[in-house]
Amino acid sequence: MKKMIIGIIIGIIVTLVIVTVTILVYTKFFMFVPDKGGMINQDIEPTGDIKTYEDSVEFKGMTVSQWREKIRQYHNRNPKDIYCYYDSSEFIAIVYNEKDEEVAHYRFDDETGYALDTISGDVVDFLEGKTVEVSTTYGTTVKFIDNQFLAIGYVPDIHLEEFVNNNFVSEDDFKMLSVNDFRHEDERKEGNGNRFVFIPKTSDVKVEVYDCFINDKGELELDNTLISNTVGSFVLLDDYMPESTTPTMCIKLKYHGFEDIIPIVFSGKDGKLDLTGHEMEVLDISPY
Repeated sequence: MKKMIIGIIIGIIVTLVIVTVTILVYTKFFMFVPDKGGMINQDIEPTGDIKTYEDSVEFKGMTVSQWREKIRQYHNRNPKDIYCYYDSSEFIAIVYNEKDEEVAHYRFDDETGYALDTISGDVVDFLEGKTVEVSTTYGTTVKFIDNQFLAIGYVPDIHLEEFVNNNFVSEDDFKMLSVNDFRHEDERKEGNGNRFVFIPKTSDVKVEVYDCFINDKGELELDNTLISNTVGSFVLLDDYMPESTTPTMCIKLKYHGFEDIIPIVFSGKDGKLDLTGHEMEVLDISPY
């Protein structure tokens, strides 16, 4: 009987040791290390609780507290709060001002460590404390000529495969582009509409897309904002009438001192995109 009791006690002790070791291993290698896919690597709302992980969570060899200090220095030490956290596998930093307004939302690149501000469209190197200009043509085969810095393609479904083969490394690269669908619900259900593909040369190219119209004075006037603060290539789906020579969609284009509004119109002669006056800046990659 005595031996049985001793055996039970030993069994309990061994079980407790195993459980304790398991918890410690899980805590050390999973809960606090983002790259292991543990708890901190889940979707987390940016709350003050995240600050408790500052000394244990790392990105590119730096702790969260170190990144917060770099971001604070870049913002001239003015932010009220800076929250850094992992959303799935992506490192995120959100900056708030004294009015608790979100003034910057940074998404970090795993390879370069650069951060894209989805509010301003700037790409920032916090280690150097400056914005950087990076190529945004990865995955494409577009060749810009001289001073051109934006490629636009009007791509009907019938020419989609040809367009992808001519301008992208692979179909998967094309499918990775963000898609902005502004078609009416009925047109979307029927699969109707038009496709425009925009490929900027670098992150410094700022492209904004607007609805527009010709007012009573015969002047071009911008209306609703469709797309703004984008970085990289994107697709726009719309009900825009391609045969129209009167613009209802325009782009505002900025790059290194250049700034202009370009109406999206089609030539009445050959039906091609009419980029008259902007051939030096914009490359037409539409399949004809």
